[in-house]
Amino acid sequence: ESAAFGDLDGDGNYDVVVAHGEEFFADSGVSIIWGPNKGQVKYPNAWKTGGCIPSTINKGHFHYIKTKDINGDNSTDIIVGGRGRYPKAGLKWIESPVNVSHRRDLSKWVVHEIDAEIESGHGFVFGDIDSDGDEDIALCNTDWDTPESEEKIIWYQNPGSNNSEQLVEWPKNIIYQSSEFYTKEQVELADFNEDNYPEILIQTQTHIYIFKNPVLMNNSWERISIEKPPTLQWRCRTLKVGDLNNDGTLDLIGMLIHLEGYFPIHKAAVFWMEYIGTSIENATWISHVIKWGDGFLGIGTYNGEKWDQCFLIDLDRDGDKDIIANCEEFHSLGFVFIAVVWFENPLL
Repeated sequence: ESAAFGDLDGDGNYDVVVAHGEEFFADSGVSIIWGPNKGQVKYPNAWKTGGCIPSTINKGHFHYIKTKDINGDNSTDIIVGGRGRYPKAGLKWIESPVNVSHRRDLSKWVVHEIDAEIESGHGFVFGDIDSDGDEDIALCNTDWDTPESEEKIIWYQNPGSNNSEQLVEWPKNIIYQSSEFYTKEQVELADFNEDNYPEILIQTQTHIYIFKNPVLMNNSWERISIEKPPTLQWRCRTLKVGDLNNDGTLDLIGMLIHLEGYFPIHKAAVFWMEYIGTSIENATWISHVIKWGDGFLGIGTYNGEKWDQCFLIDLDRDGDKDIIANCEEFHSLGFVFIAVVWFENPLL
């Protein structure tokens, strides 16, 4: 379902951690593939399967995973989210053994619940939301197992390193609750006014919402609503923020997915919205199409053209941000394409 890089055994080389789902009667869990030294990364046999972390096996449908040093002990931990009901995968962090020599012994990795009851832990992001010096987590809990009445945008307050409360469920704060979402919409963090208190963003079928950080965490989050033009109004998932045209302001980058298997050619599968103005409260957003929909009919309700995740990076080192994305295409005629796509920024 999902994978991430990180130096999990402390040898200075990248390893891969994988989140497994439970579909098709598979055993769910979190597994690790140990990476070789840098000179051998192109050789498949140099990568060694480490197996599943025992305490994660069959603990729900895991489908989103990242690595980060959560507790500040200079070792790489694992954060994983998922869905499911029996049991719920929830949102967890898996603590790396402090002793380097124990890190390849997966029985010594310890699972801690951030939220055991969350309906879906997909698409979470890290950021210091309350500006207290540690990384908090934000997400939208929408998925197949989430009742419409329970769809929420949530942020979890990190209790902080060297704090025993970090080992139990984290304080949970609801920013917004609405039934207008579909499933697996991903939130984004961006500090638009550079006050060290990031805003939280998400897109729906018709709008992009910016929730302005109240600074005082007990106060409500002001919602700034940006209506998408008709070519951008479609079922969606991914939203990113970055300065695509190097004008010093943060633009919006969005991607859409099929609706019941269909994705028309007059909808923008990949787009960006240019920020014009001096504040997000009175900004003008100009939309630009990067890629139109392919227009085919997918296989059934759940398969079609689906842009799932993207990252902004200057891949060709020419001074501007490009887009790296993954896409699934399941055509009703039987063609299946699963691809990683590079959109080279032509603006600069």
